[in-house]
Amino acid sequence: MTKLNRLFSLFAFTSLTLASSLISSRTALSLDFNLDSNVGDDYLFTVTLDSDDSLEVGDQLILTNLSGVTIATASNPYDLVGFDTTSANFSVNTNTSGAITLNQVIQLESPDSLDNINYQIFFTDNGTPSFDSGSITPTAVPFGVAPNLGIVLVVSFFGLRYLKSKFNS
Repeated sequence: MTKLNRLFSLFAFTSLTLASSLISSRTALSLDFNLDSNVGDDYLFTVTLDSDDSLEVGDQLILTNLSGVTIATASNPYDLVGFDTTSANFSVNTNTSGAITLNQVIQLESPDSLDNINYQIFFTDNGTPSFDSGSITPTAVPFGVAPNLGIVLVVSFFGLRYLKSKFNS
């Protein structure tokens, strides 16, 4: 029985190590870029900043993996720099910071479905460019769970089983 406990302890430790490395390896985005609405060919996107986030003049938002884009527009604090049928580039024209939701600041029109849009956000704070990237899928999901949450739930389940077996023995 001791050999089984050691094996289970090793499995639990390995699972926790793997889960923590997966969770910590994902870079945190400095802002959220999401689809706000899609009606016909119109796609409207929202940018959300947390209390410690900011946008500064010159920061860039670049969208790629688009299809059939015919019109691209932007609202304050963004200006449209340029676009074609497969990409669009926007630049920040006004400094913005703090917890704020910038509703429908980016608008794209396309007769094609804009699934799996990739985006890059280039920050020019203090003269040191940095960037975040991600992708969004405009298809609504009735119930979604982040992959990290799933890992934590699985590891927690095995950890609770281990603790229960320790108390029962």
